[in-house]
Amino acid sequence: MSESVRENLLGYLLDALEPEEAEQVHQALQQTPRLNAELESLAAHLAELEFDRDLHHPPPGLAANTCRWLALPIEGARSAHSHGIDEDWELHAVVPRPTDKNAEIVIYQRKQD
Repeated sequence: MSESVRENLLGYLLDALEPEEAEQVHQALQQTPRLNAELESLAAHLAELEFDRDLHHPPPGLAANTCRWLALPIEGARSAHSHGIDEDWELHAVVPRPTDKNAEIVIYQRKQD
């Protein structure tokens, strides 16, 4: 069994895979009992999260802002304002971009009141 199949189990459960990926996982599940056990365990853990689903809501514009921030060139800038982000946000983390060792991902979080 390939590691990519195991990595796609969550996407398979959430119906978030491309058709080819879903078919690859489906075929692997038919051939690998251990993978089925992992899928069942993952499904059980996800079921526990269903109780809180309606209690937590992402802030408006989270996906759009995240995509915009990830696309920004950093070049040493660290303030939210320098990235066109309003002052309700503060620097949370800076991590290397996995696909480009010369770039960083800057993560902001909303300031606590």
